[in-house]
Amino acid sequence: MMQVKLLSAAFLLCAAFPWCYLRADETEKREQLVGKWEAEDADAKSVSWTLAGDLTKLHITEFDGDKELIGFECSPDGKPCGSKTSGKRGEVSMWFNGSKLVVMQTRGTDAFQQEFKLASDDILEVKIVPLVPSGSPQKHRFHRVKAAQSK
Repeated sequence: MMQVKLLSAAFLLCAAFPWCYLRADETEKREQLVGKWEAEDADAKSVSWTLAGDLTKLHITEFDGDKELIGFECSPDGKPCGSKTSGKRGEVSMWFNGSKLVVMQTRGTDAFQQEFKLASDDILEVKIVPLVPSGSPQKHRFHRVKAAQSK
């Protein structure tokens, strides 16, 4: 009887505040970021990303062919973590802005922001914004690699 009352209260709360449903949708979209992604752009065909883990800790790796360019594991809570880029140490922090994963990285005196968001179930958009030195944002699209296609 108590469970029915709690479920009824939760339903009424979400009926009064529609953002409850948005939160569930955001969580689902965040979970869909996990996977292996290969570039669709002709000029970046050999680039791929792997996002692994769960929503409490993510391991992100960028590859150029078989060569690992960037690798780090961090909680998406905005707190800084260490990273390794082409063998060099740096710092990274990440957080979610709605269903979009935002990653801030520093390497020496350079800083940039990456935004990972789903354009559809099988298309990932990655926007790279150079902060220091400043530059023009770049946007790249990646398609999901199905398990049977993975190496």
